[in-house]
Amino acid sequence: MKVIPVLDIMGGKVVHAKGGRRDKYRPLKSVLCLTPNPVSLSLTLRELGFKEAYIADLDAIAGADPSLSLYSHIRSKSSLDLMVDAGISSLDDISALIEGGVSKAVIGTETLRSLDFVRRAVEQFGSERIIVSLDVKKGTVVGGSEFISSMKPVSVAKNIELMGVTDIIVLDLDRVGSGGGVNLQILRQILNAVSAGIKIYVGGGVKDFSGLLELNQIGVFGALVATALHKGVVKADGLKAVGFM
Repeated sequence: MKVIPVLDIMGGKVVHAKGGRRDKYRPLKSVLCLTPNPVSLSLTLRELGFKEAYIADLDAIAGADPSLSLYSHIRSKSSLDLMVDAGISSLDDISALIEGGVSKAVIGTETLRSLDFVRRAVEQFGSERIIVSLDVKKGTVVGGSEFISSMKPVSVAKNIELMGVTDIIVLDLDRVGSGGGVNLQILRQILNAVSAGIKIYVGGGVKDFSGLLELNQIGVFGALVATALHKGVVKADGLKAVGFM
């Protein structure tokens, strides 16, 4: 398993995301870096030994233009491989991300209006460049259409696997920033439902190092971690020692 640090960016700054209540987000205070500047924090992550990062462009997810120049700047300065959720709604959005140096374009169900869009994205860009974020709140799918929102998380996971997706994030928005533990019930259901070759990432609620060990034990491929890293509960040296970086 690998641990991937998260940069939630809003208004040009890294913020502390908690519970999906974006109006309450404030600039991040981290033990890793004195400033919430995303470029500075990215450089710090690279110095610690991380090779990739997950960016949630919260302004773009809410409907603003993606911060393409910022992603490119982070990539050029830090050499981190980036997976970016920027509220993708078209194939042109994905093209712009990839041309800007993003390694994986994240299609979040929160802004996804049609599952067929996922199939077209995989066909055009390849499964290695596409990752789908299965956004969940209170146990139900957060979707960009009533049809997607009406589906069970397991059903969405199985459907997008059939469309050629090989990387799926299970993101529990209620647990983001909580440090209260991940939603193991939904996670296990999805792990049991999809093929063994599907890479499952989890985001939201990672509590501590023991929680990461449990995720590794049940077969999770990657864990998206923010709060536990920025509070110093999970440290880079410990992750290196067990091969999580």
